[in-house]
Amino acid sequence: MSSISKRLGSRELRASMREVGRSLAKEHGDELTKKSRNERLLAALDLLKKLGGAVALHETDGKKFIRGKSCPLAAITADYPDACLIVEALLTEIIGVPVKEHCTHGQPPSCCFEVS
Repeated sequence: MSSISKRLGSRELRASMREVGRSLAKEHGDELTKKSRNERLLAALDLLKKLGGAVALHETDGKKFIRGKSCPLAAITADYPDACLIVEALLTEIIGVPVKEHCTHGQPPSCCFEVS
């Protein structure tokens, strides 16, 4: 990540992280296009678990959040929080609605993605 972030500006780095997420979604999400939003949401949770995340769906004040305590990107998110955009884009593509990253990037890191 260090060499990539040095070569790219902030805007390009963020765009690259999102492109990685979209590419991952294409590898895993083609069979989900005819599924309901809820089925796609559950499939996204399953995929994050397969990638090493310990995630669960929570609802607060009518908003849905995917929260996690074990992040597959934890080794880099403290220094490179834009890496969370990979998962944000992955979730947006698979679920089919906008998803916004609200992760905590300290120690320990904590994932939080708001599903629109």
